[in-house]
Amino acid sequence: MNFNEHLELAGKHSRLSPSNNSWVNYDEETLIQRRIGEIRKFMGTELHNFACGNIRAYESYDEENMDDVRKGFRNFIRGRYPLDQDKTAPLAFSILDNMRYVPEESWMSVAQFINDGCHYKMNSEQPLWYSDNAFGTTDAISFYRNKLRIHDLKTGDTPAKMLQLELYAALFCLEYHKEPEQIKTELAIYQFGEITKSPGDPKDIRDLMNLIIEDDRVLDAMSLGGNDNA
Repeated sequence: MNFNEHLELAGKHSRLSPSNNSWVNYDEETLIQRRIGEIRKFMGTELHNFACGNIRAYESYDEENMDDVRKGFRNFIRGRYPLDQDKTAPLAFSILDNMRYVPEESWMSVAQFINDGCHYKMNSEQPLWYSDNAFGTTDAISFYRNKLRIHDLKTGDTPAKMLQLELYAALFCLEYHKEPEQIKTELAIYQFGEITKSPGDPKDIRDLMNLIIEDDRVLDAMSLGGNDNA
């Protein structure tokens, strides 16, 4: 028998896949909610790109007018994925249609995150690097007058934890040779239309710095060319 090649499926994943088959136990509502979760995860990436561009351009929004934020996002998508080009138009229309699945509180978080990033003149999507084993990219960061600010935008349903931002702070201190006990820190999570802040405990950040250093040493020793036995 000559099977159909289906070259167009290369690199794609089925939502009703035999290999990833947990969906067989879903009822209709669960299936719908899972799909909405996938859409919101995808939209979260585009919302982060939108926020990054606005912070870099120092373009803030009226937090009393979410329609203004949505309009800004639509313009961003039309610029990023031109509607008059065959390759980009389908994606643009899909994103614009999927805006209906973004909750109102997420639009508020985006506006708050952008406005604070602009106000504090923060760097957006700034990488932090200690080693090839330990690095990450902050949503927004600044260091001014001995105060470190790290802000993180969350558009998903799972409540975020401050540990991620504490790890960013540890990476910052390692890369730029700062002592956490000698600087001020403000960590902030933007989620569900609210801002959760933490001053960052210097002891916790120091402990994470030490953990990064030790775990990096362990991983280096496992890699080819490790010389622990030399």
